[in-house]
Amino acid sequence: PQGFGLVGLSGVAITDLRPSGLARIDGKRVDVTAVGEFLEEGAPIEVVAADGLRVAVRRKDGLVPATPSA
Repeated sequence: PQGFGLVGLSGVAITDLRPSGLARIDGKRVDVTAVGEFLEEGAPIEVVAADGLRVAVRRKDGLVPATPSA
């Protein structure tokens, strides 16, 4: 199955993810589904879950919002 071994890997969206689309991960085109938000083409992504053919990703550069320190 395509999802095995992908969890934790980084890649880039090669189509808009609304929420599903294509990403390039480890040099391969992979069908993915974005978790929680729309991701535009070119967005850096990280694989957070994979179950058979379902591969879930989220934005890599926006995982933890910055908060000002008091």
